[in-house]
Amino acid sequence: MTDSIGGGAKPRIAFISTMHGSGWGGSEELWSRTALRLARENRADVSACVNWFPGTVRQLDELEAAGVRVERVKSQRLRHVLMNRVLPRKPFLERVRPDLVIISQGAHFDGAAWMLECANRKLRYAPIAHCFVEGHSFADTHAEPLRRGYEEAAMNYFVSEANLRDTRRQIAAPITRAKVIRNPCNVSFAANPPWAEPRDGVFRLASVARLETVVKGHDILLDTLRAPKWKARPLHVTLYGAGPNERTLKQFKELHGLENVTFAGTTSNVENIWREHHALILTSRWEGLPLSVVEAMLCGRICIVTDVGGNAELLTDNETGFVAAAPKTALVDEALERAWQSRDSWQAMGEQAARQVRGQIPAEPIGVFMEEILSLLA
Repeated sequence: MTDSIGGGAKPRIAFISTMHGSGWGGSEELWSRTALRLARENRADVSACVNWFPGTVRQLDELEAAGVRVERVKSQRLRHVLMNRVLPRKPFLERVRPDLVIISQGAHFDGAAWMLECANRKLRYAPIAHCFVEGHSFADTHAEPLRRGYEEAAMNYFVSEANLRDTRRQIAAPITRAKVIRNPCNVSFAANPPWAEPRDGVFRLASVARLETVVKGHDILLDTLRAPKWKARPLHVTLYGAGPNERTLKQFKELHGLENVTFAGTTSNVENIWREHHALILTSRWEGLPLSVVEAMLCGRICIVTDVGGNAELLTDNETGFVAAAPKTALVDEALERAWQSRDSWQAMGEQAARQVRGQIPAEPIGVFMEEILSLLA
């Protein structure tokens, strides 16, 4: 550690994002908003290292305007260290000489190389795991450095209890220094959109997730909806989002004549979604803790989800939502059928969901996380 702590100087905090393949995503909000607040409140000397992406990324420009030094670097790929992840940039750590490094990783293994680099340099570091990739297996030569990365961290942060539990299981590590933290979401903590009575008797579900089937399982959802009973019932599903499988999903809709499905693209006003829809449906194959679940519950709507990651941690099956045991068509159909039979209770269940989630999610997750990481420097 450098000698800046205890001598009156501001601590130097470096944020590292391992996100690659797109310019921004939900996993970037926690570290970036925390970095922004630290800089604006003059609580730390803040730097960030992110992967280069063509075009403008508004959030990064905002960080720089607040005085955060942002390095955009073109990623290299590991061949032997850990599963094609991004190599650490040694010059960045040498230039910044941080007192603390926060490593924001999309999946639970993305930041392994950065963890090891910090451990080898005797730097204090703390990874954040935003998602656990179920079914992903590691050879011993990959699991061993990942275990070391977690075990030598000052603290390890996970966005759900399930992600922590499953990471411990997968790499056979106790990960004793670990906490569950919450991400900021895109609706007000006090959100309360009015309940919309079903127009023409049609109940409307919304799926709010990027259109990437390997993660979000939209193919499972559409496969469920092509059953004759769902085509015949007054139920409509709107897909909000964009992503690499959009054309294929639209082709699936046309192939199977899914008139009960609409693609609505993206929107910046999430609360407005819940002025028109009665429930969230999310058929993910793996997750961290989806913001869409938190947002729907805050807005007083039930959630129909698969039991992966933290999907089912905030709600109670058959009381404030409905949980499919696994991301399989038959199991999603079973959970959706239970929900349908209870449709006249959705409004009351949603009101209970809103109360339940407010007991589990902090009103200001950025402030909570900022104080948490500053405590690592005490």
